[in-house]
Order: sequence, then C-alpha cells, then structure tokens
Amino acid sequence: MGCFILYPIYERMYRFLQEDLVMHDCYVSFASAADVKEFVEIAMKQYFPVHAEQDGLKTDAKSIMSLFSMGLNRPIHVVVGETDADTTNFLSQMAPFLVG
Repeated sequence: MGCFILYPIYERMYRFLQEDLVMHDCYVSFASAADVKEFVEIAMKQYFPVHAEQDGLKTDAKSIMSLFSMGLNRPIHVVVGETDADTTNFLSQMAPFLVG
C-alpha cells in the first residue's frame, strides 16, 4: 500500500529528471480582495510551488493570508519553477493579474 502513496512523488521526480526545469517569474497586481481570492484559487490548482516575493519577503502564493500580509498597493513578484508547458498554462490563467 505504501507504494501507491509515494507514486506521485516518484512521478514528479522522474519528470524533473526527464525535462528541463526553468524558473519563470512575473509581476502581478490586484485591484480587490476578490482578485486575490481568484489568483489563490488558480495557484492552488497547480501541483508545483508558486512563490510570491516583495521587499525581501518570500511567501507561499497559494495562501491568501500570505498575499494579504504583503500589501496589495504594489505589484508582487511571482516565481514559479516548473517545466515550460506547465508554466505556460498557469501564466495564461493568471493573465488578468499580470503587470507590464
């Protein structure tokens, strides 16, 4: 039974070794609390980590409280490390929040 629990971890490790891992980053901005909620819902659907950075503070972008603690008056730097195909899909979903 333990093999079935670890299968997703091994699958990710295999994909990591087989594909090129590329760091992607962008800046996002939110006009309202509803925008933050929508962004977090999109980020939570991803299997890879999504990080938010601002003024040297790095947090989990899948946490609505983390994003609110950063303040929404300035753009937030979002960093994603995953394969190009996965990241392209994620970036297209968060297009309404992208800055510049």
